[in-house]
Amino acid sequence: MASNNMASNVVIWDQDTCQIPSGVEASSVSMAIQKVLRNSGFHGKIEIITSFHRSKSSADTLKAIEKSGITYEESKFVDKDAANMVLKLALYKWTKQNRIPANVFMISGDGGFLEEVNTLKHLGYQVHWSYRPDSVNDAISHSIDPKLSWYSLVRGLGFWDLVLSLSSVASS
Repeated sequence: MASNNMASNVVIWDQDTCQIPSGVEASSVSMAIQKVLRNSGFHGKIEIITSFHRSKSSADTLKAIEKSGITYEESKFVDKDAANMVLKLALYKWTKQNRIPANVFMISGDGGFLEEVNTLKHLGYQVHWSYRPDSVNDAISHSIDPKLSWYSLVRGLGFWDLVLSLSSVASS
C-alpha cells in the first residue's frame, strides 16, 4: 500500500455491516486496527470513528469501544442509512481538518459509501477498504482497491500476516 507514512489517517467503521466477530473483545478492536496500519507503514495520527444506535449495541460494548479511544457518533434512528449519514458527516468534518496527503480507511460491506470514496480518491486521498468477504456488495468487491478482510483487520492480522498464518496451517 502506497502512503505518505506520516500523513493523517481516519478509519470509518460501519458497524451495521462489519460487526465485531464472536471471540473478539470490543476493547481490542482499536489496538488491532492500529497494529495493522502501523505494520503497513502508516505512522501518522490514526483516528477511528464509528456509529451506533443504542438499541443495537450493548452498554458494555459501547463502554469498551469508548475506553479504547474510538470516537463514536450516535445515530438517532435505527436504520442503516441513518447510521451511514452519521459516518458520512464525520468523514466530511475529518476531511475539512485533514487535507491531502491523508489516508481514509473504510470498514463497510455495503455500497453506501462508494460515492464519497470515489470523490475522495478524485481529490487525492488514499482510500483503503476493509469488509466482510461473506457479505460484501458487488460494487465494492469489483471497484475498490486495495482491500483487506475485516476478519483479518479486527484480529490485528495484515494481509501478509494472514498469508503467513494460512501457509503455516497448510504446511502443518
